[in-house]
Amino acid sequence: DELGRDVKRMAVNLLDLPTENLLQHLTRCLGFITRALGGGGEKAKVLVHCHAGQSRSVAVVAAHLMRSEGLDLEQALRDIRRVSPNADPNEGFREQLELYLRMGCRIDVNNPLYRHHLLKQQGKNAVRGIGQPKTEAGAEAEAEAIASDSGTVGEGEGEAEASRPSEEYSITCRKCRSILAVSSQVIPHDPPHGPKARVPRKWQASGGAQPQGQCSSLYVEPLKWMEEVEGGANEGKLSCYKCKARVGHFSWSGMQCSCTQWVTPAFQLQKAKVDLVMT
Repeated sequence: DELGRDVKRMAVNLLDLPTENLLQHLTRCLGFITRALGGGGEKAKVLVHCHAGQSRSVAVVAAHLMRSEGLDLEQALRDIRRVSPNADPNEGFREQLELYLRMGCRIDVNNPLYRHHLLKQQGKNAVRGIGQPKTEAGAEAEAEAIASDSGTVGEGEGEAEASRPSEEYSITCRKCRSILAVSSQVIPHDPPHGPKARVPRKWQASGGAQPQGQCSSLYVEPLKWMEEVEGGANEGKLSCYKCKARVGHFSWSGMQCSCTQWVTPAFQLQKAKVDLVMT
């Protein structure tokens, strides 16, 4: 909006809550800042403000410095605090800015990191009862609609380890060979390491050795064939859309992988129930 001949204004609807999606506004905000600074010469100025001038506005300015100056989050906040000592983005904004840095200071909706971020937010809302849990698309359970890049999977041999993210593969039902997901829909997670890694009680009680980084399941995005998810439940079992064989579980609250890492939300496909086929 034009407030004067040389003044333009942009408003963003964003609450100062850790659960708010800051990242979805960054492209628009940073574009506005860049155009203003680039088109106004040496005298160009941009005022970024919020109610307290402490969290929301600071997060946007920090993102601008991270992208334009190549700073990490703490360096950007240090620079901001030289002129605004109370600068302190909330914890959720900080996590999103760290993610922004990991994504190369750009928002790519196809980036698995960003897609996982959106999924986690959807899971938190589902647990709090805000909105209806939704799968990635409608309610049709057709294999060809799972993903446009899945291609056709034949009867060939070969399994791919989930630890090879650079390889493209399809995840098929072991019983009927129907495609359940493709590699781009897998949500990666890192097994915990070090003395703080939690050991499940069943391993402690049996005296058995803790598996090192062994995951017995794959975790994927919610997909349209997951009829149980479409029903609105917060947790339940997953069955193949074609043969109805049990292939896993889901929980918007999350579940613990066999490697001891907690995955939230969790749409689990058990490796014993599926095959990984190279494409």
